[in-house]
Amino acid sequence: EVLREHLEPAMELLADTLLVPKFDAMEVEEMKGVMSLVYAQMTPDQLLREGLHEAAFGSSHPLGQTHACPLDLLDGLAVDSLKDYQAKYVAADRMVLVGAGVDHDEFKGLAQRYLGDTLPAKGMASLIEEGKKADPALKKGSLAYQGGESRNPCELADPIKKEFCHVALSWMSTWEEPLDRVPICVLQNLLGGGNSFSAGGPGKGMYSRLYRDVLNRHHDVETAEAHVEASGLFGIIGACNPPFAEKMVYIMADQVARLAFSPITEEELSRAKNMLKCNVLTCLESHHMVFEDIGQQLIYDDEYIPPVEVCAMIDAVTAADINRVAQAAIARGPTLASVGPHIQNVPSVEKVKSWFRQ
Repeated sequence: EVLREHLEPAMELLADTLLVPKFDAMEVEEMKGVMSLVYAQMTPDQLLREGLHEAAFGSSHPLGQTHACPLDLLDGLAVDSLKDYQAKYVAADRMVLVGAGVDHDEFKGLAQRYLGDTLPAKGMASLIEEGKKADPALKKGSLAYQGGESRNPCELADPIKKEFCHVALSWMSTWEEPLDRVPICVLQNLLGGGNSFSAGGPGKGMYSRLYRDVLNRHHDVETAEAHVEASGLFGIIGACNPPFAEKMVYIMADQVARLAFSPITEEELSRAKNMLKCNVLTCLESHHMVFEDIGQQLIYDDEYIPPVEVCAMIDAVTAADINRVAQAAIARGPTLASVGPHIQNVPSVEKVKSWFRQ
């Protein structure tokens, strides 16, 4: 983020950093130490998301691979491997350049000046097209979704959080359908959630279903929060006292089933839509959030939908839309993940499936 009069030197610096980076062996070794520390200090929620994706897509699929580098792979990181990665992926046909608060013509001219000579990835486009036909690992997430479960009985760094059982129950949504994304986000806000400490006192968003029906009624539950991932997974992440683990998973499944098969009142639907619109418009206050949103949309869909249109799409969501996207997700089967030393009482994913057959 720079002053407008400094746009050109900033663009020059950005291009220099991306296209001709200096990889110093000593700095690489230093960062490997930082990465090992980051891996060791991952939170339960981070570990649950990693476990969900591995179980949902398989460890060989890109969506199933961990975001944090596993410790046993750190030794393979070296200057040469970084150079190979940079040459393969930092290419013109894989870039999106976004600016916020800048003059478009000036920005476009600077992009041409400093990035115009960037070459496309060598053979990458044809490799991807061929791979989509031959390699299931390159399929869209919805097509590669397999469901399953992940149990990670690891010790947790946080001495307080290690006392709880941490569990997540998720499904693959129809995120690949652009018209379904807004209802899925409304669904997330309708469930809402948080931690038990926030469940008391006015003005804390306590009218979402997870606050009202879970945190306020089940005192063994420490946290319960709806989530939607960029991969398309959606569900509930939570923590509870270890003996309550199976009941906790049942409550999670029940909350999603109610979204699919029970009426949704106009009052709670309106509240969820207003909350989502508030989140969308609040992001406009940050240039960083604006150009991140533009970049992600262009990468995923090759088009940008401005906030005013997004808000109109939110207003158009109906209770039937919520039922529909929830039913479609349930039909694809659940994925279950648990982490920590107290996961003995977490049921199997097969037992979760049996609840939906009853």
